[in-house]
Amino acid sequence: MSVSFRKCLLEPKLFKNLAKSTSIASSKFTTHQSNQRQVPKCTYVLSPTQWLKNKINFQILKLHDKDFNEKEFTAGAKQAALVILEIARTRNAAQLARVSTLRGFSRIFKDMLASKDDPRRKLLYFNSQDIQKIITTDVQIAESDVKFLCLIEVFFVCVKYLDDVIKMYEVSNPNVSLKIYQDIKEVEKLLKKKNYTEKSQVPTEEKLLVTEGYFHLCTSFPKQQQLDEDENEWKIDHFKISEFNIVRFKDSFGK
Repeated sequence: MSVSFRKCLLEPKLFKNLAKSTSIASSKFTTHQSNQRQVPKCTYVLSPTQWLKNKINFQILKLHDKDFNEKEFTAGAKQAALVILEIARTRNAAQLARVSTLRGFSRIFKDMLASKDDPRRKLLYFNSQDIQKIITTDVQIAESDVKFLCLIEVFFVCVKYLDDVIKMYEVSNPNVSLKIYQDIKEVEKLLKKKNYTEKSQVPTEEKLLVTEGYFHLCTSFPKQQQLDEDENEWKIDHFKISEFNIVRFKDSFGK
């Protein structure tokens, strides 16, 4: 079954069915989510030239999909980010196949196999409150003989206290809850080699997990599309985590 992220936005129950086997839809996580502390806000600025180009291409996109709404797309892209991060952590190939293109599945599954022993992927416990930024960085529209193609690149930023990550891990893995501390030590050791993080003895409640990345969402529109047809689906065509870091809150944000 294919999944349309635009439809998921309009029908929340459909998205919940997609994620029913994951921590995203878990009522336990929802309860914990309401008790989370505030994290510092991040600021990112898109170049004016690229912003204008995206706006023009969004208007072109609306010519082929009259129901397209940029605000709704951004909300749907946020849901897509949660899904793909969950897939990256759990390496759920079946779920990946439902939400990705054939090319996207091949790319992402290959990356998942290559990073199966990477301890960083085990810490990708995020919910909607943790996604600080969803930014459309590029909109591309192409035309073939029979259809129009659209590919949108979305940049995301997730920020979460490390001890909140630990709590979410313990909820989903109650029998092996102590293993998360070993995973964190491995991650910090790995990051320390790259000069990314400070001494590991800093308490986890003072540390933030900061993750940046991007993914591509694509869809197509038949040229002979009926006016009342609403079957266009957004699927993930590419996904990459570009930055993964554990930073001390006080040092990084001047408090």
